[in-house]
Amino acid sequence: QQQQQQRQGGVEYHLPPLAPNQTMDARRRRPNGQGVVGRDRRKSLDRRSTASFDGASRLRDLNGRLAELAADQNGSRHIQHCIETASPSEMLDALGELQPTLYNVMVDVFGNYVIQKLLRFGDASVKETIVRQMRGRIPELSINNFGCRVVQEVLATVTSADLRREVLEELEEGDVQRLIMHQHANHVIQKCVTTLPKNLLGFIIQVCQENATQMACHLYGCRVIQRLIEQCDPQQLATLYENVLLDCESLTRDAYGNYVVQHIISHGHPEHRTVVMDFIRGNVMEMSKHKFASNVVEKFLHHATIEQLSDLIAEVCMRINLPDGTTTAPLHVMMKDKFANYVVQTMLECAPCEAQYALLEYITANSEVLRTYNYGKHIVSKAEKILTSMKR
Repeated sequence: QQQQQQRQGGVEYHLPPLAPNQTMDARRRRPNGQGVVGRDRRKSLDRRSTASFDGASRLRDLNGRLAELAADQNGSRHIQHCIETASPSEMLDALGELQPTLYNVMVDVFGNYVIQKLLRFGDASVKETIVRQMRGRIPELSINNFGCRVVQEVLATVTSADLRREVLEELEEGDVQRLIMHQHANHVIQKCVTTLPKNLLGFIIQVCQENATQMACHLYGCRVIQRLIEQCDPQQLATLYENVLLDCESLTRDAYGNYVVQHIISHGHPEHRTVVMDFIRGNVMEMSKHKFASNVVEKFLHHATIEQLSDLIAEVCMRINLPDGTTTAPLHVMMKDKFANYVVQTMLECAPCEAQYALLEYITANSEVLRTYNYGKHIVSKAEKILTSMKR
């Protein structure tokens, strides 16, 4: 654990655990493929750099060995500290020294924090110098574990319309679908969505709406769609909404797709929730017993109209014939299910008065039986809390 902490380059970075049969030397392999950094050299650099550090040091005092120090944990931190009080001219001098190896610094486990710091504290000229040096390598940086952080910082800190356009043009000219579905680059695309004007997001929206189901069911693709739903108006995403809802039934049961449907319920228009209602109506019990679809049902209950709530509650209270030949209300089955019991609890919270009284009456009448079930006990407890609050 101590070795792992020593390899961290900043508070935001955490090393993944060692893979089976992986040594610490294997972890020390540089991201740019330059090979393993030897222990002796690393320790020697730590001692030498630490001995020369002084709280009053200026960034210019480190000239001549910035590239070496940026690749060292202590060196990187000290450079970052000096950047906070450095003048724009000092920062530009530092970038001039780093220019031959600037890409390697950007993709370095420690060096990337130095570039991020320059972007945060530098003026327009510093930001422009960095972006110019990234020209032609934005997609390449975006798929790198550490380089993607630099690109995100550019999107967050650079305000020049021209520079932003350069970054976006490179992303747009690349394989946008691959970037969206990449474990590192997807964070860059999400940052585009959360920081850039909506009118510049067309290239991301187009790829998502053309591959709506595939994206929604993908670990990283679903995150990008969720950010779009959060940031953009439903009118701007009309085609994306339509394509997602066309496959609503399967997406509600998908490990990732269900989150996209939930976001449409939360951020969409009433007509979008009506489409979801049409899929839930007649399938409340089956969906509520499903690990992922139950989350969609709960989310819908929180945003449903009184009429929709009444219809769904009436459905679960109506007696039906079960496959084993018995007759009972879906509500009774749901209260004993490990997923559906949470839907029943949400129904109790959201139900209009008349429907809530009906639910409470049913639960109270069957409380003794429900207490014998692991999940039924939760329902009884919830009902008792609601009844107690009513008496107050």
